[in-house]
Amino acid sequence: MAIARNNKAILLTLFSIIFFIFVYVNLSVERKSRTPTVVKPKSKFADLIECYKVGNPVPHDAFKLPDVLESDRKPRPGKTIFFHETSCPKSGLLELGPRQVCSIESAAKNNPHFDIFVLFTSPRYISPDFLSTEIWRLKLTYKNIFLRNNDMWEYTKNSSGVKFLESEKLFSSHFLPVHMSDFLRLLSIWKYGGIYMDTDIIVKRTFENLPLNYGGIEEHGVDLNNGLLSLAPNGNGHEIGDLFIKDFAKNFRPDGWPDNGPLLITRVLRKVCNATDLKEIPVERCRGFKVYPRPMFWAVSYTIAGHFFDTDKFESLKDQTRNSYSIHVFNHMTKDIKHKIGTKSLYGVTTQEHCPVTYANAGQYL
Repeated sequence: MAIARNNKAILLTLFSIIFFIFVYVNLSVERKSRTPTVVKPKSKFADLIECYKVGNPVPHDAFKLPDVLESDRKPRPGKTIFFHETSCPKSGLLELGPRQVCSIESAAKNNPHFDIFVLFTSPRYISPDFLSTEIWRLKLTYKNIFLRNNDMWEYTKNSSGVKFLESEKLFSSHFLPVHMSDFLRLLSIWKYGGIYMDTDIIVKRTFENLPLNYGGIEEHGVDLNNGLLSLAPNGNGHEIGDLFIKDFAKNFRPDGWPDNGPLLITRVLRKVCNATDLKEIPVERCRGFKVYPRPMFWAVSYTIAGHFFDTDKFESLKDQTRNSYSIHVFNHMTKDIKHKIGTKSLYGVTTQEHCPVTYANAGQYL
């Protein structure tokens, strides 16, 4: 009888414990269900950000371009020329205009020992029609051209720009593709070193013999242009790149076209070089950064950019750019000029020599 009573007491105790556990769990669930769910307010830039994170709908037979950070072939430190395409097209497909393609070809042709990485900020896809495009013809001709997507959130990690990008301030820009490109070019040459180029620059001479860490004076003989910029992947170049990125994050202006680009580069280098006038400053004073004079890259002012396409201006511009390593046609000012193939303008003669594949396949106009 005593054993039976003990067993009964044990069972009763176990039942009580199980009952209390049951009640506690259910009350906890009930309390959680009554706790209001906190919904994070939708960012006012949500749709815009989604365009760059997810992209736009594409045909079912298209496949996604690999990301630069996930590809087996990555940019070679100090041996890469970067182009950044920062629009977010409705088609979602990899598309480049003939003048952009010409710029890429001129870089690849004149710098055969450098890799040319064209990075697309919004996800791009390739459709079967891609095999008939100008950029595909270039891929067949020049083995140093690589096309990659560029997830900028991943790309920015471990840099001084990560908190800035997370803040979404960039998406408040009045000139978003321009300012996004200003930001990403700094990341590329900080991360890998090498050279950044705008897609409205035509390369005339190789950059391979120029020591990394340089830029060029442009307008008024005072400001540097950030359309062509070089840094070494380590040492002073890497450190200067970090200063560029920090300044971008600290002083970003959403309403200023040049403020986050040429003016930023000039501002930082004045501090680095401890000088107001950068025109003829010795490289030793600028921690190894070389400031080239205006004729090197920017011989022709943006105020007369249309002269590149004018046959009457051919001889004068030819003399003006004779020793230049490149010409810059300022696409935002000249994009509506229809330039007929065969025209003897400086742009026509230069493109025929330095982007021959694009020129030959351009059709009636380039």
